[in-house]
Amino acid sequence: MAATDVPDDTLEQPASGSLVGAIKPNALVHVTVNVGDGDTQLVLLPADPNGRRRLIIVDAIRASKLEKLIDDLDQAGVLGVGGPLVEIVVATHPHTDHIRGVPRILTRYASSKPELWEPGYRHATGAYLDILGRVARHDLRRTVVSAGMARFIGQTRVAVLAPSVSLQQRFDSYGIDVNNSSVSLKLAYPATQVVRQATAMGVTHSVVDYDIGQSLILGADAQMLSWSHVLADFPQLGPRSTAVTKALRIAGGTAPLRAAIFKVPHHGSKHGLTLELIEAINPKVSIVSSVRGGGSYSFPHEVAMSQIREAVNPRAGKPAVPHDPDHKLILLYTGSTVTPSGTPAGSVCVICEPNGRREMWRLMDGASADIDLNQARMMK
Repeated sequence: MAATDVPDDTLEQPASGSLVGAIKPNALVHVTVNVGDGDTQLVLLPADPNGRRRLIIVDAIRASKLEKLIDDLDQAGVLGVGGPLVEIVVATHPHTDHIRGVPRILTRYASSKPELWEPGYRHATGAYLDILGRVARHDLRRTVVSAGMARFIGQTRVAVLAPSVSLQQRFDSYGIDVNNSSVSLKLAYPATQVVRQATAMGVTHSVVDYDIGQSLILGADAQMLSWSHVLADFPQLGPRSTAVTKALRIAGGTAPLRAAIFKVPHHGSKHGLTLELIEAINPKVSIVSSVRGGGSYSFPHEVAMSQIREAVNPRAGKPAVPHDPDHKLILLYTGSTVTPSGTPAGSVCVICEPNGRREMWRLMDGASADIDLNQARMMK
């Protein structure tokens, strides 16, 4: 059995409506859609007080597949009344394997007035120019984002890790590889909460920030030049224990790159990861959007996967001891198949509850097939 295959006995047998029933109103949901060579991601934010969910779309290569998924979630009642409400569409960088379907997405959901986030890297491809044209046609907001920017949507914090401002200054001068212009994000939930309290002086409100719950890092196609800036811009608080470090840990300043879920950058390219970066993130779940070897780019690269295995399952000083299998490390590939049937395991869905509980689901779709929510199977 290949390390990237999924043993059949690790997946629950599907029951009609089981995935839909598992998505509670207070859960944040992230889906890495199986699109083969490329990237398409969907984030369902927790429901607001009116029961509506806002959506974040991060790249789209196969718009029709993503639209069908959103339609099915809407018809199942997951999105609340009023139809899909797309808050942000992120075009992480101007490569067509990430943005080919973004123009269609902007038009399809124009009525909800999504904001386009992009890195400001001018790349005169047809898809990129089409995106700018749709923004103008539908009078949408367009924001060039950079490291340090953060948007709070309810209790979810959407922060930009990359590109750094210094890299952006090189886009039109010294230049950088297009991949290193990628918009990389960190989502945290719950990140903030407004507390309402009745006192003798009347009703007061205060803001409470949390360093608990769930966090996700979505790496786009950022490579090591970009990540080196991220590691400098978001320094880790080291292990040395002093009164100052204890106070900083209490304040939540311990690990700005720590995240439970890591959408692995650049489809598992050997140029997108270092052991230091993965150790800083310390993921519990790692997700690779890839055809699982072969394809147009032979992703993922084994050297990158080996670094993830070593970071989450260290074998330092024990070179003869093998790492645990990938499915036990929760290193997941959209291109995986289920053994022994060889059927696709498909898209990866993570349901994140505010108390830190997670459920992992495989949607059992091939790269060119639509998703059938009733076929989804939960990882045991």
